[in-house]
Amino acid sequence: MSASRASIPLSVKLMLTTSIVVAAAVAISAWFGQRTIAELARDDVAARRTAGEAAIVREAELLTKNVATATAIPMAQQAYGEVGPLIAATLRDYPRIQWIAIASDGKLVAATPGAPTVAFDDLTDARGAIGHRRVAPDKPDWIYGSDIRLGDQVLGQLRLGVSTAELDAEL
Repeated sequence: MSASRASIPLSVKLMLTTSIVVAAAVAISAWFGQRTIAELARDDVAARRTAGEAAIVREAELLTKNVATATAIPMAQQAYGEVGPLIAATLRDYPRIQWIAIASDGKLVAATPGAPTVAFDDLTDARGAIGHRRVAPDKPDWIYGSDIRLGDQVLGQLRLGVSTAELDAEL
């Protein structure tokens, strides 16, 4: 070999190649790790949303049933003045509830502040089941409804506005 041409020793070439391979392996591992964490986070948010929405539905159905039961006797006695304080107290105790409205024979009997004009014939059926529907696809607001019954007699209708905005903000 000529003296003017210096060659790189084999050990240096091996160390350089090994360093490049290790760096590539670490970069690929970091990329896969980040992708896995993102997938786990997305799955966790979806699971939390499902569980949160189920809890909100359950709570809203129970509240709808409780308010309908609590207002049945004043409605049967046509003591409509007693209905307002009952629903106002419920609204204060449950911040997820946005408003409550009660009607009898198609006429509004009592409503909390902020209650919109709602249809009272769209959510109940002959079995007296609690119905619910979303106000609009792009809004976190739901309307729950039930008949107010005393025995088999239907005394009125209840509508309750519930918001899932708190859950949406949390996720």
